[in-house]
Amino acid sequence: MLEALVNFEKELSVIVARNPQGEVKAFPAVEMYFNPIANLVEFLFAPANISPEVDAEAQRLAVEVATKLEIVGVLAVEMFLTKEGEVLVNEIAPARTTAATKV
Repeated sequence: MLEALVNFEKELSVIVARNPQGEVKAFPAVEMYFNPIANLVEFLFAPANISPEVDAEAQRLAVEVATKLEIVGVLAVEMFLTKEGEVLVNEIAPARTTAATKV
């Protein structure tokens, strides 16, 4: 639904991993191409055809999402790159998550 409201140029995804100690690693953004009929990811282009600044912002946002949600595990943070160059988080797809446990 949100896709219809956002004037975006590309859809990106950043994989981020966070361990129970809070250490986080983000990987370079990939560009997603969706099948127009099935609306499923058909192709991933890695690395994404974006500037180093946009990639850095996408990775920063992915780390921020994983940290604020206290994700432990691997997470895909999907984003829109707007025609104005803004990076917006669209959705998250956790591979496996748990809340960080404080001992």
